[in-house]
Amino acid sequence: MTETTRPKRGVRAGGRAARVAARAAGLPENERAVRPGQSGGAYKPLTDSECRSIYDTALTLLSEFGMGTPIPEFIEVVVPAGGWVDEHERLHFPRSLVEDAVAYVIATTLVALGIVFLQTAGLFTGQIAGTALILSYLGGWPFGLVFFLLNLPFYVFAALRMGWMFTIKSFVAVILMSTVSEFFADTITLDLPHPAYGAIIGSVLAGMGLLSFFRHGASLGGIGMLALYLQDRFDFRAGLTQLIFDAGVFIVAFFLFEPKVVIWSLLGAAFLNILIALNHRRDRYIAKG
Repeated sequence: MTETTRPKRGVRAGGRAARVAARAAGLPENERAVRPGQSGGAYKPLTDSECRSIYDTALTLLSEFGMGTPIPEFIEVVVPAGGWVDEHERLHFPRSLVEDAVAYVIATTLVALGIVFLQTAGLFTGQIAGTALILSYLGGWPFGLVFFLLNLPFYVFAALRMGWMFTIKSFVAVILMSTVSEFFADTITLDLPHPAYGAIIGSVLAGMGLLSFFRHGASLGGIGMLALYLQDRFDFRAGLTQLIFDAGVFIVAFFLFEPKVVIWSLLGAAFLNILIALNHRRDRYIAKG
């Protein structure tokens, strides 16, 4: 083939330098997949109703079909809490049991993180948790152990007035809280620039966790049990009951700690109780044992 008949190669406009410059300049703003000012949450492969359908289907499968070949230790935990084993030796989980278990894990994590913030700032709160923090500061004992022991006498009241189911749920919640709080204390280190961070963030986290416990018919024991009983029986706000008890705790604390520690702790506890008083209402959800 002669030079006159050889096919010509495609001509690259601009050459290599132009291509390098084009790559460096990037795409026009209207062609970019991500650009400044773009609103988030645009990618939704599933609608809200589809997500809810998946969630409901999972709970239905656990309830109606159950789990095959469960280990004996698992059966011993699930059956007393409301589960059952069918003739095919499949372990079934009631919907409420699964929802409660998920809620307890979330609630425990939130409250335990709140305690870490308070401990880091050297602060405390009200209720039995606050009393446990004060005693742990004064005696050098682990918070989780003190918190668990202080709650033991209240289970008698809970069993007589709130029912065994509520008592069992609260007992499990206290054990989880005692264990997770000690784990977080050993594994999480915070550096707070001011006690206000510990007071506010710790109170918000603890308040959100307590609301989750209340919603699923449990509490972290102690005054929470009494608060729920008074609200269900006499329609007396749970947050107000806890606020009255907290007043006694802080009066004693004024004789044990520096004024600034008590003041920041008091502000955090007031914020927590206001959060509970405004959000834990019987017309929003019902917490039953």
